[in-house]
Amino acid sequence: MCTNRRFLPLVATILLLSGSLSGQSLKLDRQRGEVMLEGLRRDLEEQYFDPTFRGLDLPARIEAARSRVRSAASLGEVFTAVAQVAVDLKDSHTRFYPPARATRVDYGWVVTFVGDRAHISWISKESDAQKQGVAIGDRVLQVAGYTPTRENHSLLLYLLNALRPQPRLAVVLENKAGVRRSLQLAAAIEQGRAQLDARNENDMDAMARQYERLTSGGARHEHHALSDTVHLWRMPSFDLARAEIDAQFDKFRRTAGTLIVDLRGNGGGSEESMLRMLGSLFDRDLTIGTLHERKGPRPLVARTRGKDKAYAGKVVVLVDSESASAAEVVARTLQLERRGTVVGDRTAGMVMRGVFNRHKVGTEVSIYYGVSVTVADLVHPDGRSLEGTGVTPDLVLLPTPEDMELRRDPVLSNVARTLDVALAPDAAYRIYNTGRDQ
Repeated sequence: MCTNRRFLPLVATILLLSGSLSGQSLKLDRQRGEVMLEGLRRDLEEQYFDPTFRGLDLPARIEAARSRVRSAASLGEVFTAVAQVAVDLKDSHTRFYPPARATRVDYGWVVTFVGDRAHISWISKESDAQKQGVAIGDRVLQVAGYTPTRENHSLLLYLLNALRPQPRLAVVLENKAGVRRSLQLAAAIEQGRAQLDARNENDMDAMARQYERLTSGGARHEHHALSDTVHLWRMPSFDLARAEIDAQFDKFRRTAGTLIVDLRGNGGGSEESMLRMLGSLFDRDLTIGTLHERKGPRPLVARTRGKDKAYAGKVVVLVDSESASAAEVVARTLQLERRGTVVGDRTAGMVMRGVFNRHKVGTEVSIYYGVSVTVADLVHPDGRSLEGTGVTPDLVLLPTPEDMELRRDPVLSNVARTLDVALAPDAAYRIYNTGRDQ
């Protein structure tokens, strides 16, 4: 339902989009900041889905930001001033992404929300977090002076990764026994090329691919037969071509039993891929909702593959706090149409359609930056947008901190049991999650 978007984990493993123009004077940084601000303004005025900018006085905000850029005392202040214009629009898909840093920061740990609580879900070997005894499942009470919530999570990560990455983070953690610790967790610092030039564009592409691999834990599409009539499809992203989706459903259709679609951690992807999937689950064309775009509203329709090719079996969808965008649209559509059961945790509530624009400053020495712009909001047939609220599952099932620490998947295990498949929580985890063990 949008360009690929994932939660930035609290591990700036590459910091693809966070920037410091090494060796440049503050005066030059400010000048470049003004150029970037102008690029942001132009993209918003040409592409933003709401021509009233949600009631925001955009020219006034741009002028205020320009004044802050001109008086900024550091590069971080320059980027923050530009970024604030996009943040003030208060939607999930409008962001300013500053240039790539010559210095890269790796915090070495990941935060995931389970219910309304933030927990450590991944720790890198040899990281300072591991050396100081941080454990998977530990609850995160504070990061850099902020209390993480579902509402501020993405903005906090955006601040710490993209705008102002830190050499160390002050955190307050609570283990499963209820013991709290205040720690200073150092990040790993990698020094890259001192000067960023035109070659950096290719570096960005390579880093983007590496970033996707790291943040997904090596996730890939997987098909597992849990029994003769129960099939599991792990779908980490909506990135398959129509023919690939058709091939998957052709396999499932032969059994017409139960299909478990695991959309946990799925941050979205191609709208075409999403529509093809939905078109394979219904024997009729289906209006998903209304897209509200700059030029006006229009229906979003999933075209059926036909009655003879639509999958007729039962459908169960697994979701979690990192299921976003297209994953949320699929889950909500199946709920509204009473076509499937949604199980797991409340989803991210980041469902707008966005486009990513790449820009550069300079000619002989080119500095690349990006602007993501929301170009549409989707309102479902029940009159609701999922932006900011997400999908509440039909059945809420959450792993405990102990489940996380011991690498157990009680959600998949419980669903399998309801389908008369014996699958212990530890065995459910081992089906495909061992790739995240570090």
